[in-house]
Amino acid sequence: MEKRKKKGFTLIEMIVVLAIIAILAGIAVPQALNSINKSKSTADIANAKALAGAITQGLANGDVTLTSNSWTDLTQNTPQNLIKYINSIPTPKKVSGHFYYYYDGNQLKIGVSNGTNNYIELYPNPDSNY
Repeated sequence: MEKRKKKGFTLIEMIVVLAIIAILAGIAVPQALNSINKSKSTADIANAKALAGAITQGLANGDVTLTSNSWTDLTQNTPQNLIKYINSIPTPKKVSGHFYYYYDGNQLKIGVSNGTNNYIELYPNPDSNY
């Protein structure tokens, strides 16, 4: 009798390989999503610093005046002449909405809204949970 040569993989071998791939995907996908979320937060904080720098420079030069003592939408109420210092007002990456500023005459804060009139400060003291 002639022995047959084994061709291909058995069902058990295929199931083991698929199980290994599923386990690896279960570990990798949440890590990738977490990294994407962190990069969006980092981009928003960097944009908040750029906005604060532009506003501060405009205030120092006397070109920009801020009259608000409450959180004000930078997109809808862009301070006059701010565009001299920054090309456009960026859009937050992590949350839908706009950047806001708060200025009390001494301290400038830049943040975003979570949609419920609660503001998350990104500059000068970024919220650690953002």
